[in-house]
Amino acid sequence: MKTTERGEILEHLQKSRADLLHLVSDVSDADFMKKPSKEVWSIAEVVEHLVLIDESLFNSILHKAENVPDTTPETVPNDKILYVVPNPKYGKVTAPKNLVPQSTYNSKDEALMAFNTNRDRIENFVKTTDLPLQRVAFRHFALGLLNGMNWLVFIAAHCQRHINQIRNLKKGL
Repeated sequence: MKTTERGEILEHLQKSRADLLHLVSDVSDADFMKKPSKEVWSIAEVVEHLVLIDESLFNSILHKAENVPDTTPETVPNDKILYVVPNPKYGKVTAPKNLVPQSTYNSKDEALMAFNTNRDRIENFVKTTDLPLQRVAFRHFALGLLNGMNWLVFIAAHCQRHINQIRNLKKGL
């Protein structure tokens, strides 16, 4: 991974983390945990979903990197990921069953600690990896084939998508 690519990925990850933490900084613990309705996730559940997605995608990148092909596949440009994923006009996506939150966290601090721990791990990986991430690729159900670097950008874009969701939840508090 080139230094500029590493820097861009880190910038997206760090910005999405900072945006999320800033957005929830003024939310009380009770409001953070409050479920607006049976069908609507609480802010805590949104954060739990982000933790589940980040963990799942990061582990998939590492797993795919165990058998790196010799060729570099054609993948989606990062600009498209950054535009499409957080954009509400592309509609709501139903999370796969294993990535639906289960109300695991008992407090705002616990949820944010899990989120930050995951992000620390991912950002440290981006800073230090020598893996040929442009050759590590697997499919996204809507975007098509994404390489390891695309998936790291996706993690940030997915967070931005849910930041928009949290903004709407905060309006109802």
